[in-house]
Amino acid sequence: MLDALPFGVSVKLSAAKLGGKTLLHASNYYAKRDGLVELGDLSQSEYLALRLPDTQIIKAFNMMFASEMQSRVDAEPEQELAIFVAGDEESGRAIAKTLIHDAKFVAVDAGSLARGRLFESGGPLYAKRFNATKAKAELALADPVASS
Repeated sequence: MLDALPFGVSVKLSAAKLGGKTLLHASNYYAKRDGLVELGDLSQSEYLALRLPDTQIIKAFNMMFASEMQSRVDAEPEQELAIFVAGDEESGRAIAKTLIHDAKFVAVDAGSLARGRLFESGGPLYAKRFNATKAKAELALADPVASS
């Protein structure tokens, strides 16, 4: 399933209805739109994962503007663009990587769900346009301990 809802709506999704499913979390938290959500030390996706404990949460598709995605629908892209993927289970990241490829982007695996904070709103890699090589380099610079 794809969650592209405002974050304030995402955190109200039914844990019972989403249990046992994989949820690609493409939304971002903006306090002005979503109201105050106290994340503590958690990334947005980790917070959502706590609210949906039986759902596999994968962070992807949140850092690319809709206009960029639309431009790739009917044409071959002129340049390679990377989309980061984060999640605690490889199977969920694999689903996201396939969808990213099918959407004519290049997937860059950021690893655990916690690393999604690097490319969510407010993170150092949010809304940046990189090719795959540059995306991997920037990911390593943003979180050198986890990248080693």
